[in-house]
Amino acid sequence: MNIKHILERVVELAEKLSSKPQIGGLQISDSSLQYLRIGRKAQSASLRLTPGIVREGKIEDAEKLQASLQELHASLDSERKEHAMPVVVSLPPSIVYTQSFTVPNLGEEKLDEAAQLNLQMISPLPQGGAYMSWQRIGSSEDRFELLGAFAEKALIDSYHSLLEKAHFSPVAFEFPGLAFGRLVNSVMQPSEDPVVVFQISSDGINLSIIRNGSLYFDYFRSWSSIQGENRTIPRSLFEEVIEQELRKVINFSLSKFRLTPQRIFLVTPGLEQDMQTFLGSRFDISAVPLELKSFPVTSHWYVALGSALRGRIKRSRDRFVSLAPVSARGLYREEQTLHFIHIWRNVFASVLAIFAVFYAGVAYFLEGEVQGLTQHLSLLRGESYEVELQSLDSQALEFNALVATTQAGRASFDVWITLFDRIKVLGNPANILIDRVEVSRIRERITVSAHAPSNDAVIQFKNALVDASDFDTVDLPVSRITKEEDQSVSFIISFLFTRQ
Repeated sequence: MNIKHILERVVELAEKLSSKPQIGGLQISDSSLQYLRIGRKAQSASLRLTPGIVREGKIEDAEKLQASLQELHASLDSERKEHAMPVVVSLPPSIVYTQSFTVPNLGEEKLDEAAQLNLQMISPLPQGGAYMSWQRIGSSEDRFELLGAFAEKALIDSYHSLLEKAHFSPVAFEFPGLAFGRLVNSVMQPSEDPVVVFQISSDGINLSIIRNGSLYFDYFRSWSSIQGENRTIPRSLFEEVIEQELRKVINFSLSKFRLTPQRIFLVTPGLEQDMQTFLGSRFDISAVPLELKSFPVTSHWYVALGSALRGRIKRSRDRFVSLAPVSARGLYREEQTLHFIHIWRNVFASVLAIFAVFYAGVAYFLEGEVQGLTQHLSLLRGESYEVELQSLDSQALEFNALVATTQAGRASFDVWITLFDRIKVLGNPANILIDRVEVSRIRERITVSAHAPSNDAVIQFKNALVDASDFDTVDLPVSRITKEEDQSVSFIISFLFTRQ
């Protein structure tokens, strides 16, 4: 078993010990907030937003949006109003831009670098003012096919800040197209034939193309862009726009894959029959409602459900688009570091408490025995009690030896506490994540297996140990330094701990 597998086992154990909370899906739209959590503790809640709080994805009234988020949180957890609830957030589709692109296959280790460079080149937003993310949607021997997503940095930061103030903890920011992709994968096997997801919501029309289980194309058009200066949208205009937009999507599929979509999945609450009839009269493509037999929810909840499904994926394996300030994998590393610290803090506190109780009990017992012996000795007179005095002296020596043993045990434990604390303190500046510590005795050579974000961080950690007065003969074999797939570095280092 290699180091990577050992690390995964350690992480899984840490997750079990730390009672990791379940992650829900939270959809934010112009008209509502919807929260859904599935699994062992299923939970849902929704809240209508007053018109004008969010308009076409833009936050028009931050105070009212924060108040609405707090109200939603209170309805979910009224007893712990300040408890942070982790969520995968589905943003309004009007503020997210997507584009598929390809990069040369130069190897997995250079994929992120190539993807980031291409994202900067194709971004519709200024580089410094945008959050950009990507996910793999296909690959061949000579290239990778990726989906890029872009959003305005200031707007995402505003959503992130308001969510945290309302005691929601965003794990990832995505958009409805990704959520629909997961739902389609739950009802059909990935196929070379593209399918279209057609959604009608209170915000507008959303069209997505799913192929081989991945989202290739996502397009949104708001009602305001259709309505223009009119107060209403005539049915004739409504049907005309739907036909135009679907033809654009079909043409994209033909130009991209040279294939016509084989099916249109409808997410049109209350309009399924009308849309089937209309689309059947305009297109030679099967149009059916997207039905999820495994999840007893109506189509109004599909976006929140798709995001909740992402929350069930292990953070270490979440490689989907996220427009959060920190990537999902970055959040995962921070989360696991905190879990590791919390677990060992609790372990050390528990052990110290046990030793304290044991020491206090022994001290109390010995104190009582000493007092009893003193009273007994004061009654002894004359030579006739010489044998009994010798016996009492022997018992006193045994008691003193027991006291000395107890004190030595406590001193040895203090040294162990100091060792782990010193390793943690010296490793923190270099963001060292300790995986394993191997040592049989405190004065013998200690071996540490750990992870670092880069080779420079490993060297920084080694130099910190060398410069520390209480560590000696620090050894960092170059052969034990390994670069992982996620660009982190695993290494093994050994040393002697010289503190008395």
